Amino acid sequence: MDAWPLPGSGLPARVVNRCREAGLATVGELRRLTAERIERLPGIRAASLRRIRAFLDLCDRLESGARPLPDLPAVMAWFLKPDERTVLAARFCLDRAGAPAGSRPPTLRAIGAARAVTRERVRQMQRRATAALASSLAQACLAPLYEAFEAFLRARAGLAAEQEAARADFAGLGGCDAAGALRLLCACSARIRRRGNLFTTLPEEELAAAERALRAALRAAPRPLRPEDAAAALPPRPDRDPAAARRLAGCLLENMPDVAVLADGRCFDAATGAADLAVELARAMPRPVRLRDLRQRYNALMRPGSRKGAGFILGILSHDRRFRRQDVGLYDLREADPCA
Repeated sequence: MDAWPLPGSGLPARVVNRCREAGLATVGELRRLTAERIERLPGIRAASLRRIRAFLDLCDRLESGARPLPDLPAVMAWFLKPDERTVLAARFCLDRAGAPAGSRPPTLRAIGAARAVTRERVRQMQRRATAALASSLAQACLAPLYEAFEAFLRARAGLAAEQEAARADFAGLGGCDAAGALRLLCACSARIRRRGNLFTTLPEEELAAAERALRAALRAAPRPLRPEDAAAALPPRPDRDPAAARRLAGCLLENMPDVAVLADGRCFDAATGAADLAVELARAMPRPVRLRDLRQRYNALMRPGSRKGAGFILGILSHDRRFRRQDVGLYDLREADPCA
């Protein structure tokens, strides 16, 4: 704590500037000053003096092992202004009742419209608020919550989807939504990262290598693979047991944009396997097949996140040489045409 540089420590910028003018560089140097010496710092007025005293008191209490700010709302109340807290609560969906799990956070424009301010003003408040929570003192106050989330992720092979996190409960949330709190913590520190719909503590290089291996396995497979079968293609790691490998494969496959997931959990490469599935479905349907009927059959087999619109199916019917167009919205397989 004493080694923290004053910039980024959690003190206001005006206080940091006055301290630096007095030759102070670290929190430890400030803590070693007597109360009388602090009062005589040049340019330090009553409001700044109160902030310094509160800062030093919080440092002392944390160093003694106390937890003076027991939850996320208490930390936000100490470090942020009311309008900044309101913006972060809306932007990161901290209110459990505010939005269903997995729903998209409101845009800057929507938040600004609700508060009668511009989108840029909301962006500035968000940037200022997350910078305050990224300060050394705020991170020290939030450390127990980070540790709880890290333990949660370690127990799940290092990653979890937003919907799974939203169902969890942790001491220190203070009534906040767990997934929303994780989104906020990711914005304030690299201890936990948000990767699409996933929260993770795993290195990006490891995740990218795992995705490449899974993608290669799907492309080489003659039929859709279950995650536990695809997990065999993951790069080996001594500390990863088979259950962790299966979970890693399942989480990544369900969140890779170029992978389609069937309702039974099997996965295939969307770039190549979607056309094969469309042909398989068409063979089992009365022909010529209607675009609308084929899209419905296709989506009935898929999980919600992998379902496609008419444009996607039309692209297959128009560009895959195994199909031929008969009329508007009607297609047949070329194998059914003896003259093809």
